[in-house]
Amino acid sequence: MRRAQGLDPLSPVVGANLVWTLLLAGETERAVAELLRVFDLDPGNGLAAFNLGYALAEQRRYGESIAAFERSVAATGGFPWVAESIGWIRALEGDRRRARAILRESEARGEVRYAPASAIAFVRLGLQDDARLFDEPEHAFAERDAPMPWLAGMPCFDRVASGPRFVALLRRLGLARRS
Repeated sequence: MRRAQGLDPLSPVVGANLVWTLLLAGETERAVAELLRVFDLDPGNGLAAFNLGYALAEQRRYGESIAAFERSVAATGGFPWVAESIGWIRALEGDRRRARAILRESEARGEVRYAPASAIAFVRLGLQDDARLFDEPEHAFAERDAPMPWLAGMPCFDRVASGPRFVALLRRLGLARRS
């Protein structure tokens, strides 16, 4: 991503993707600093707003995180993962009722158009619905859900990362650490 940024330093898309890479690497502070640069270039960047929401969630700044995800919805019309990310945050802040409502909406949306199973798993993660959490990644694996590899690097999955179902899923994805 740094090389891509070197080739096109003014690209807000490259900047937003660099931010996601930094977040997956656990470099939240650097990611937030990069986000400020991206917003200087493109204040309406919906992908950057999404990434900001995730960065703020990692810092447990839930209200600000939801505001950033809502900014992403406004900028993009709502792309996959945004509504589910709001559901994840609602669950983390203890609003299980609203989180479950978002989960039901996402599942219903999945009946008529694309709703990534990996994103639905994200809401279940926040709800600590571990009994059903891994049903979604199994569906996501079957439908070749592109964001699946993210789960291996997202710090929010640390709570379940050593569990046998998560390890088995990573192994199927070719992302398991060799012992």
